[in-house]
Amino acid sequence: MRSCLPTVRVRSALKTIVLAAWLSGLVAAAQVVAVRAASPGNESTNPAQPAASNSPQSQQPGPRQRLAPKANWKLRAPVHVLHSPEAPVAAGAVAFPGVLVSYFGGPIISNIHVVQVLYGAGSYLPGVQSTTTPSVASFFADITQSPFFDFLAEYSTVGVTAIDGTAGANQALGHGFFDGQVTIAPSAANNGASISDDQIQAELLAQVNAGHLPAPVMDAQGNVNTLYMIYFPAGKTILQGNTSSCQNGGFCAYHNSTNALFSGKNLLYGVMPDTQPPSLCARGCGSGSPLDIVTNVTSHELAEAVTDANVGPVNTFAAPLAWLDPINGEIGDICVGREASVTANGTLYIVQQIFSNVQGDCVAGPLQFRMVAVPDVGAGTQFDISMVVVSNAGTSVLTGYAGTVHFTSSDPAAVLPVDYTFTVGDSGLHHFVATLNTSGLQTITAADTVLKGTDSPVTVGVNQPNVSQFSLASPQFAAIGASVTVVVQALDPSSVPQASFNGKVHFTSSDTGAILPPDTSLVNGVGTFSVTFNNAAIQNLQVADALTRTIVKSVPVTVTAAGANPTTTTLSVNINPSIFGQQLLLTTAITGNGVATSGGILTLTVDGFPFVEGGIFDTSVQSLSAPGGTHTVYANYQGDGVRGNSASAPLTIVVNPAASTTVLTTSASSASFGAPVTLTTQTIPAASNRGSVAFFDGANPFAIVPASQAAFPFGFTIGSLPPGSHSITAAFSGSPDLLASTSAPITQVITPGLTPNYSLSSTTNVGTVAVGQKAIFTITAQAINGFTGDVRFSCGALPALTTCTFTPELAAVGNGVFSATTMLSVKTTGPHASLQPTGLPIPGAGRRVNVLAWGGGLFVFAAVLLVGAGQGKHRRTLGLTLAALVLALAVISCGGHGTQQSGPSPTPTPPPATPAGTSSITVSAAGIATSGSKPANPNQQLHISITVLQ
Repeated sequence: MRSCLPTVRVRSALKTIVLAAWLSGLVAAAQVVAVRAASPGNESTNPAQPAASNSPQSQQPGPRQRLAPKANWKLRAPVHVLHSPEAPVAAGAVAFPGVLVSYFGGPIISNIHVVQVLYGAGSYLPGVQSTTTPSVASFFADITQSPFFDFLAEYSTVGVTAIDGTAGANQALGHGFFDGQVTIAPSAANNGASISDDQIQAELLAQVNAGHLPAPVMDAQGNVNTLYMIYFPAGKTILQGNTSSCQNGGFCAYHNSTNALFSGKNLLYGVMPDTQPPSLCARGCGSGSPLDIVTNVTSHELAEAVTDANVGPVNTFAAPLAWLDPINGEIGDICVGREASVTANGTLYIVQQIFSNVQGDCVAGPLQFRMVAVPDVGAGTQFDISMVVVSNAGTSVLTGYAGTVHFTSSDPAAVLPVDYTFTVGDSGLHHFVATLNTSGLQTITAADTVLKGTDSPVTVGVNQPNVSQFSLASPQFAAIGASVTVVVQALDPSSVPQASFNGKVHFTSSDTGAILPPDTSLVNGVGTFSVTFNNAAIQNLQVADALTRTIVKSVPVTVTAAGANPTTTTLSVNINPSIFGQQLLLTTAITGNGVATSGGILTLTVDGFPFVEGGIFDTSVQSLSAPGGTHTVYANYQGDGVRGNSASAPLTIVVNPAASTTVLTTSASSASFGAPVTLTTQTIPAASNRGSVAFFDGANPFAIVPASQAAFPFGFTIGSLPPGSHSITAAFSGSPDLLASTSAPITQVITPGLTPNYSLSSTTNVGTVAVGQKAIFTITAQAINGFTGDVRFSCGALPALTTCTFTPELAAVGNGVFSATTMLSVKTTGPHASLQPTGLPIPGAGRRVNVLAWGGGLFVFAAVLLVGAGQGKHRRTLGLTLAALVLALAVISCGGHGTQQSGPSPTPTPPPATPAGTSSITVSAAGIATSGSKPANPNQQLHISITVLQ
């Protein structure tokens, strides 16, 4: 037994060894930094350049580099880089259809408690230091209770399994709280002109331990709810490793968690550098006022901290990471440069839009339900609510929405639709039927049962008709001091009488001496009044809603004194009452001093609107086709220059509704589930735009539309009808023109539809990897035609000495999750595995320098000195140095202990390695339906080309 430690003298070369070791250490450190800086996930380079997922370093978990070991990788990326000082912030170049953030199992902040920390004395932006509205303090208090926070509920983790199949944190994400502003007095050691992230962490822990900052609040699961948002005064530069704040290529802000623990927990914090000019953050981190820039950057980090809280102590795509996309980063990173304004607690703030998985877009609030309903109904009458689901940005219909909608109403007696889960066939549009029973203005509100999405509630007036105008039937001529009769009727925008309107009306006139009626209520939407004019002229008579004065109708009346040749005008009709569609004959007669008059101009008005105007003879007969309802007709004689003018007494005619027939047809008696079907109704006689048509599946109504819409092809996807045979009828509600009628039933067959299926895709199909390293690919399974089930992944046709793993191996799609991703890791075998860091950093790297890097550096440095040295003593000294280096390497390689066999050492066998070259790897997927029919192609394959380099 002998040691492998040779007996040589090394003392004379110690100084040279130490110097060489120091220089070699710098070289090794530079190599590590170079590898890290080359990571495609470094947002400090350019946020618009997507990471390449096929390189060895693509294993870095996203563009924010939040997977660093806690002692060395401090380059957690910023909100966004600063461009040239004059350049505005540009939106990130992200193709949203392929983006989906995944859950890695870590904690979120369930109900955030924000503590605003001012880092010592100095010059702060007034809006940062102030606590009045608007300020950063009011922003935290308001935004955490606002719709901006509502949509973040989609990132709750209750019942959500991590992407690797492990259990998640099981936290419900809700509103938060502002716990106040605190100014701390940092220690001098942590408060220089440049402050590193390590110093920030040390100071934060010291301040909390000393009680100067409140201790963190915990949620029911024991997870930290407190976020310390730290703001710095002017003149402070924050260092993230080798990256600086507010410089070209630098960062605007970041969030992190401490390496050291407080009571067993990592503290969560955000770093917010000063944005006051001349700092480049004043023009590189947003637009608008200085406070707008601060709230914009703050909202980015706030949303990310809430949904991906504990980012510091991690070195793999797993817990404690929470929600992020390995390629595009966290939910704020995806939307860099997209600003929006939100109103919270009555104050307008500028925020950055945040990515929503559900809405597939950058948004600043929850999804919206756009609802349309009739503005007024009678109590107990069913009516239609047409609902479209749109993104918060309002720019797109969420055709893939599969959430459940719940209705509420201000009417305690309302009969509302039951909770409804949207289907593939709905494509984001559905009709509902409701009934209100309490008089007055009532509201109906819809909300997602999980995501809190809502729209402004639809308001429906129950027994409050949609009165938008009055008709005012009045004679065109009146004599001074003689009373005339006028009739007022309440009408909707389509001139349909509103019989349920009983509001008061108010009269005014340009005739200051006129005797006008007092404010009086209409009865069943109609009122008859007496008016007396007392001043000759063309006078204006006006009627208005007595309460609001917003509905106004006026008519001119020519007022004259009695002349020498007065006339009398009479008016009659041949049928009264009549049936809608019957032709009416109106007969007028004008006499003067008992003699029929044959000259002059005659005008007929119906409900105050001119009907016919022209010359007359001994008698005048006019034909009238009146709409259904009660009408007031006047005949107005203008005179002929000799005889005076006159007007008839009002003639009330009644037109009753006629019988109707409703016919229903379908564009396809048999249609696939989710396919568009066009239903067409025809009401005979034509119903025009008065009344509505309800569509029934058996006894259940599924849509109610205006008759004018149903009279034309009414096309929609019958997503609410499941596969099977359905008896469909159309019921016309009736109108003043036509009586109600119901069509004969038609049979509508809905077949199961297109065969459910799923597709496979990869972010890239080509990868290059050094031998001994591994490449990462993101594989996505996309549901098609309503497929719901599990997709299990495997791979084959691997090169020699290569393995593959999927995380997770099983992906679930359907039931509202239309796509799911897995991370494919292809690992090769070879020497590079021990010399070059893989995509994921090695814990402790940077604190322990690779021994081969140190030893190699020592050897090379000494050899250079030996070659360049002169003769004699120095040459001998360097020779000893070289020998010492050999000794040091021997010690390192032998470990200073162990045994050796006597005799010559055997020739080492080269380690096995994956052969260089290009191969095609087959990714296989097996789809297993968990509901409905099996997929059309249950077994699918995807080919990925990988090139191995020596």
